[in-house]
Amino acid sequence: MPPAIRSLTSDFEHHPDNGPPLPAKCVSHGRLPGALAKVNLMVADEEYVPVPVVDTIECVFTTSATMEPKSLAEAVVCPDGESWIAVALSEIKVHLENRTWELAHLPAGCRVIGSQWVFKVKCKADGLINKYKGQIVAQGFSQVHRIHYNEVFVSTACMAAMQVVIMIVVAEDLELDLVDISTAFLNGEIDAEVYMKIMEGLSVEGDPTPREDLKDWVVHLLKGLYGIKQGLQNWALRLHSVLMDISPSVHSCNT
Repeated sequence: MPPAIRSLTSDFEHHPDNGPPLPAKCVSHGRLPGALAKVNLMVADEEYVPVPVVDTIECVFTTSATMEPKSLAEAVVCPDGESWIAVALSEIKVHLENRTWELAHLPAGCRVIGSQWVFKVKCKADGLINKYKGQIVAQGFSQVHRIHYNEVFVSTACMAAMQVVIMIVVAEDLELDLVDISTAFLNGEIDAEVYMKIMEGLSVEGDPTPREDLKDWVVHLLKGLYGIKQGLQNWALRLHSVLMDISPSVHSCNT
């Protein structure tokens, strides 16, 4: 260390405004030799409070039922696997009915993006489980600009406009309804050629032909999907077009 810095450090440490020096750092009880053995044997010691290991194991098994699996294979073997399987089948059914994708061979020179399952537990205010949710999500972080997507924007709500609407509703004694659109992103029309790996739990039916590689089979996205970069934009454009189509009819009914 240079002399100038050493002298400044020494002056700072002995400055009268700094008070007495800090005490030496105590060693954690968990790092002491034999600490785990003492806890297991429930040996009373004034230096620490013993924690029964059996309580820790019981806590782990109690909370494991509400832990969110990271994959479909993990969800199947969970204690509440029946609930996860039900939401997974429901998710796949929605995509098949919506025709979100179609099975295709990966064209030469095209890049495929990944896919994964995302499982979430929705709880009530009191902490009890409300419902299980499972979604197929595209790994949009691997999308390439001008290949898998073009323009991207996110429409955000203007809080001032929302406050004005609420004030008008209160002043005119009107009714205000809230609409929650299920699987909103699946309604957007995709605007680029996006190929995605076949998600976990699905496979190509039939036996492969000679010299056929099953890895060449992918899904070609026809609709929007959660995780893709242009998902918000496609959904906003779709919603705008629908609202513009129904607005003349709504206006005529009110008049």
